[in-house]
Amino acid sequence: MPYEPEKNAGIDKDFSRSPNQKKFRVVGVDTFDGDDWIEGEFDTLQEARKHVAMKTAGKQMLVMHIYDENGRHVGAAGTF
Repeated sequence: MPYEPEKNAGIDKDFSRSPNQKKFRVVGVDTFDGDDWIEGEFDTLQEARKHVAMKTAGKQMLVMHIYDENGRHVGAAGTF
């Protein structure tokens, strides 16, 4: 199934972009089938960026987004 953001996204419907505490939440998106998930929560933005870079290196159709405790988008990596 091709990626259709308005039909496939679980973010803000099945789960929140905001972490539970003063952390950074990483959300993964498979841009081929539109699946998305909570990849993890990290204490610092640096830890989140390192994780995202490691998980997306050499991958295609995988994007990971980083959100702060207010649900603001503060980083991303990967390829659409």
